Amino acid sequence: MPETDWTAGDVAVLDTETTGVDSSTDRVVEIAVVRLRKLLEVDAWSTRVNPGVPIPPEARAVHGISDEDVAGAPPFAYFIPELAARLAGAQLLVYNAPFDVPLVNAEWQRGRALAPEGFSLAPFCLAVAETLDPLVWIRDVDRYVPGKGRHQLAVTAKRWGIEVQGEAHGALADCRLAAGIARKLVEAGRISRDLAALLRRQEVRRAAQEQDFAAYRARLANAG
Repeated sequence: MPETDWTAGDVAVLDTETTGVDSSTDRVVEIAVVRLRKLLEVDAWSTRVNPGVPIPPEARAVHGISDEDVAGAPPFAYFIPELAARLAGAQLLVYNAPFDVPLVNAEWQRGRALAPEGFSLAPFCLAVAETLDPLVWIRDVDRYVPGKGRHQLAVTAKRWGIEVQGEAHGALADCRLAAGIARKLVEAGRISRDLAALLRRQEVRRAAQEQDFAAYRARLANAG
């Protein structure tokens, strides 16, 4: 298989703000996509989304988005054509892909189910295994950095010298932080430019990290 340099083409960086942390049941309240070309930003888009359910106080405390802020926004289904167009022809990159990717897939399926008669929405399914995820790389590269929450997006970005542009914990700002982390890792030679090789390595490392975390939790439970 020929090498494909993912840094030479288009990358779509996606992020969401949500009603909670359960990707199987929670809803999007804000979504953003930043388009990169040769790792430089060429386009950006973000929008508030009406989730159709109340935003819990604990979620509002994280992203600052209230029920009033999204009351006049359309539901997710309204933005599906726009989102599809902004992701088309680009390599997807998401910080912590196992959270955002299933959530966006679930919202897309709800949107298709609720579409008015005669209004067709294309089938859609993003794949975690095909999505570049800087969180996996950072957990390896910065594995000896001390402190709880050290791999959180904003914390990682600050450590790597990336400034927050826009509202912290906003989807658009988080897209730009994720893009900045990916760019820094490439420039430092810490990750491969070969897309297929990087995705294969990423899945191996994600599985190993999940095993390590499960073992850590087991040790804590036994110690208690």
